[in-house]
Amino acid sequence: MLTTTHIGRDTTGGVKFPSTILNEVALPFSSLSDQTRVSLMDENLVEEADKKSIKDEPLSSDEEDEYAIQVDEADGEEDLEKTELLPYENNLMVDTMDDDVLFIAARGLGLERLFQLHLQLYSSQKLLVLVLNTNQNDEYFFLKKLKECGVDSPPKVLNSELSVQLRESLYHAGGVQFVTSRILMTDLLTGRIPVENVSGVVVYRAHTVMTSFQESFIIRLLREKKPNIFVKAFTDSASAIAARGIGQLQRLVDKLYVRRVRLLPRFDVEVKSCFEKDAPRLIEIMVDVPMSYRKAITPLVDIIRTCVKELKQCSPRIAASVAEESASPWSGITPSALEIELKKNTITLTEKQQRLLKELDELRAILGQIQDLDPITAYRSFKSIRSGKDVINANSGWVFTRTAGKIYAALEDIVKARDSKGEPAILHPAKWAALRSSLEEIRETAVRRFTEGNTTPINILILASSNTVCSQMAELLRFGIPSLVSNLHKELANEEGKDCEVLDASPIWEPHRIALFGMDTKQYKKDREGMMTELIQEQKKVARDGRKRRAKAQGVKGKSGGAQTLISEFGIVHYKKMRGWNTTEERVAGSKDGEVTEVEANTEAGGSSQPCDEPPFEDPQIVILPHGERYKLINHLESLKPEFVVFYNTDLVSLRIVEMFKAVEQCPMNVYSLMYRESTEEDRYLCAIQREQLAFEQLLREQMVLLIPREYNVEREQPPVIQKSTRDGRATQPAETPKIIVDMREFNSELPTVLYQKGIDVVPSTIEVGDYILSDEIAVERKALDDLTQSLHSGRIFKQIQEMTLHYKHTVLLIESREKFRMKMVNGGPFQGELSRRCRDTRSLFCILLRSTPSIQCVWSLDPQNTAELFEELKMNQANPSVEKALAIKCNDGANEQGSSASTDKSSKASENKQKTGKPKNINKVLQRQLTNIPGLAAGDVERIMKSETIGNLYELANASESTLMEANGQNAVQAQKLVNFFSVDFRNM
Repeated sequence: MLTTTHIGRDTTGGVKFPSTILNEVALPFSSLSDQTRVSLMDENLVEEADKKSIKDEPLSSDEEDEYAIQVDEADGEEDLEKTELLPYENNLMVDTMDDDVLFIAARGLGLERLFQLHLQLYSSQKLLVLVLNTNQNDEYFFLKKLKECGVDSPPKVLNSELSVQLRESLYHAGGVQFVTSRILMTDLLTGRIPVENVSGVVVYRAHTVMTSFQESFIIRLLREKKPNIFVKAFTDSASAIAARGIGQLQRLVDKLYVRRVRLLPRFDVEVKSCFEKDAPRLIEIMVDVPMSYRKAITPLVDIIRTCVKELKQCSPRIAASVAEESASPWSGITPSALEIELKKNTITLTEKQQRLLKELDELRAILGQIQDLDPITAYRSFKSIRSGKDVINANSGWVFTRTAGKIYAALEDIVKARDSKGEPAILHPAKWAALRSSLEEIRETAVRRFTEGNTTPINILILASSNTVCSQMAELLRFGIPSLVSNLHKELANEEGKDCEVLDASPIWEPHRIALFGMDTKQYKKDREGMMTELIQEQKKVARDGRKRRAKAQGVKGKSGGAQTLISEFGIVHYKKMRGWNTTEERVAGSKDGEVTEVEANTEAGGSSQPCDEPPFEDPQIVILPHGERYKLINHLESLKPEFVVFYNTDLVSLRIVEMFKAVEQCPMNVYSLMYRESTEEDRYLCAIQREQLAFEQLLREQMVLLIPREYNVEREQPPVIQKSTRDGRATQPAETPKIIVDMREFNSELPTVLYQKGIDVVPSTIEVGDYILSDEIAVERKALDDLTQSLHSGRIFKQIQEMTLHYKHTVLLIESREKFRMKMVNGGPFQGELSRRCRDTRSLFCILLRSTPSIQCVWSLDPQNTAELFEELKMNQANPSVEKALAIKCNDGANEQGSSASTDKSSKASENKQKTGKPKNINKVLQRQLTNIPGLAAGDVERIMKSETIGNLYELANASESTLMEANGQNAVQAQKLVNFFSVDFRNM
């Protein structure tokens, strides 16, 4: 059944900024120079304000003067083409330009484009804008876009590959700078960043700030030192915010220090009217699910829901909202929040929880294979689970139920069906025939155009759910349905030891016109690394040149450089928008990630305006992509400009990206959507829409009652100062602010932020022993319950505590969690009386840790606030720690000392060097503890042997002669004989 409807669409071209809007948008940048606000309607006042801001602003280089002069000369150019924006984008940017705002957009609704427009807006040497919370793929995508736009100040990436001096120089260069949170926080606390030059902060994926603390701490530091910076935060995960319960939007606003929240759902009036103005042509193809398929799918979904309910019963510590969501109807078709939450802390899971999570993944994979791939693949996967060797011990019991037998019987009936002649019936998914008919319809359109003399190339984009489905789609088009099904039967027959005939290929499409992307990421990573390497080299050159220019520009500070740069001269309206390509070479060059390699032949074949001979007809070019790779989909849409988009599996985000592309570009587009009627695929799509709509409705209600403070609370408490009297008692030393050395990894927690709020100076350092150094005598190792459990089982905590007791007088193990103080329950975890084997082992290891190191002080804390108060008490009358001493303490790692498999020559040379220096020989505490298990060796004997100069490693100990062992262990002949006998015992003789 074919039905034709329309989906929403933006305006095809967009709108241009009026002159009054341009001046209004330019206002925040002039206000960043601490000037008074002026009326934008008076051109004279605007010009005076611009001159004042330039006069007050220190010039960092001679090129800035030349830049300002060029801007004055360009003011008279009236034919400058400006970037066209969609109406709702125009209104959104103008409405929020002066505010600190959090943008929450619907998934796939052009958040990348909105973020890119803001980056273009701030790409000027007059501004220093810091971009936080981006990964390498984000940086590569936006750097590439900004480079294509030709912004005035190229963006910069500050990572660990740049030295401290280079980073300081780049901070003075201005512009948009992508910085990792760890580096930026270190530079802020150490005073390397010129905070007075920072204009604002842009945060990407703002919803992750709810679970991390570095970005919030950075914004707090900047707000404290410069209150008038702007903050723009972007996210398209409304469900992630709303799923945590009521009040999470208020919490996120407080952590980001913003004053406004701008929601942008799909049902917004401006967005809806913009998309519906000129919608693409949508052809929905609803395919009926065969009854034989339903016999396998229905019981499979029931088993999945049963497993989710059982997982909920054995997880009593989950939140109420998560438990309620796991009981919803869509828990059987999409991974529930309970599964996602438990997978984050796999180390604390019980054996039953781990088993259920593994089985849910397997069952959902089989469900996807039945609907997206083929029944033969699903049958082979289900059969391998049933016939597994560990099916009795490793399965929770569903495989032995009657429902599982129904699934197996239904799949077997599909796979082993026979026709009237007794031959295997070629059964295939109903979507394959629907896809073939859709492509035949597109081919008829292409043939008709070709006969009419229209040689414009046609590109087709096919989107599927995963890389595996994309590969099967490519094989389906290259070999045809009968040949592909016979090949699948052949693979199944080979497993069963039978023979099966393979039919000849009958391609649905010309094989050389099919391009499969999204599978190999090597070229993408190579291009990304190459671009980043080139960018870093350019940044180093800019930093060196910047230092030279600043040395020359010291006497130019009082010069009048002309009017301040307006927004109409850079950013959004400085570059001309690239709309299409005139030639094949330009079009192929528009994608450097390897997207359009095979499309070139299509364009060359039909793009000649005056061909000598009429070229033969070829099938349109087909490009197959998987869902989930958002940047790659955007790049392919912009480079290919496909006229036909086929959704083999419907995805909400990909559909909106296509919808957004059609709204921006002036190009015809037909969208084919293939979907099974009344299936789990349809339920999954409708569920995604419903959950997002419910999330936005909840956020809209919370937005109405948001509490926005008039002033940001960034004041610090006054801590008790450290005062020490001199010996004569007549005078006291100057008061000293408490200081704590914090390991860099601890800034992922909330505790450093709380310590800073209480007035304690936090010194970030990469220390190897301890997490918090309160003084030169007190070291604290902080552990959450999950981390503590993992450390106990891996043995890492034993080595950490030993190193701390070796170098510090007082050692504290801080366990931060409320779980210990809750009501005990049967399945409450290892520290709440759970009786599972793993939990008993965890408690035993914890007792061993406490008894083996009686000097350790174990402290349980409710929350970071309680921990900060404890630290204040511990630091009473304690001097501040020395950073140099903390950094000098190194872990006694066996890999860094004598290697266990090092040669005798190297170990002898090391022994000679240590004899010459006379320094004490440090030993590996972990190896010392393990060697005490050897029969005949006590702790003192092991320490004596490890400190001897005759034996350097375990290899030498195992191969040492009796005389060598006597020399290493104080002429103890009996013990030497026992060791020689132990290491020479034959395994086969008992």
